[in-house]
Amino acid sequence: MKAILKILRLREFLSFSREFFFIASQIRGVLLALVLLIGIGGWILTKVEATAFWDGQYLAFVTALTIGYGDFAPVEPLGKIICIALGVVGMIWVGLIVGVASVALKRSVQRAPTRKDESDD
Repeated sequence: MKAILKILRLREFLSFSREFFFIASQIRGVLLALVLLIGIGGWILTKVEATAFWDGQYLAFVTALTIGYGDFAPVEPLGKIICIALGVVGMIWVGLIVGVASVALKRSVQRAPTRKDESDD
């Protein structure tokens, strides 16, 4: 019985994954543009803050993904403004991913047969 439940869960997960990647592919351009903006922001931070390239990228992605470890922080006023902009871009990025996941979950649940339908087979 447990094996059957695991198979059903796997099937549900695969249905969700299929929907998620289908919807994500529809907004692929927007997602890529946001990643590009984060990368450009990291490059600008590298120049403004006079830091190593990868440190600038790290700061940009940690800020944009709303993680904010606090191990790096901008010192220059322009660097602070860029980090604020990256935070806004990051909120849009996270919001899009959560929105795509919710729509995919809704669609996969709507398409899945109910437990009663499965027991009739």
